[in-house]
Amino acid sequence: MTHEKLSPRSVLVVLTSTALSLFSLGCGGESGGGGGDIIVLDAGVGDVCISVSPPREEPDLTLGPTFSSSQINPGTPIEGAILVDGETRIVTVEAANFWELDAPPLGSETVPTGGNQTLSFSFPTGPNTRGRFFFRITLCAADCDARRVVFTVVEDPDNPNQRNDQYQRIVFEGDTEVDSRSTCLEPDSIAVQ
Repeated sequence: MTHEKLSPRSVLVVLTSTALSLFSLGCGGESGGGGGDIIVLDAGVGDVCISVSPPREEPDLTLGPTFSSSQINPGTPIEGAILVDGETRIVTVEAANFWELDAPPLGSETVPTGGNQTLSFSFPTGPNTRGRFFFRITLCAADCDARRVVFTVVEDPDNPNQRNDQYQRIVFEGDTEVDSRSTCLEPDSIAVQ
């Protein structure tokens, strides 16, 4: 199941007409994997995001990235923080180019965690660094070679010049993608100009 943006009135209809059957049956991801609870987030401006929570044993983001500023000057470090859940033990964050997803990241850092922790990251920028950057995040419960969860942005399939406005959550076992779904977490970004 992917996320959908609905008006509050539509959500009322969704929740009253189908929520009980969905809650009792549970839902899986687009590519398989066990589903969890249905999450409904209200952005407070009329948009509502509906997604399915991941299996409880998988590491997950509790709160997406927050940056110290929405814009910085070249030479100023990109600083931000994320909040991980209790299953997370290893975190890798890359400062990736929002418009050039295949470009090498500006920087990367891997840190251990005990879980349920806010982690802060800082990546230096040079005097010629320009662009919009976001945090591409990889979470692991123990062995990243065996199973890892990657949060990234993807091109909008209807318009390659656009990016989806929610993180894509992709689960890998080894090098094989086993699950992929949109989340309700926005990939906040920072402009270096």
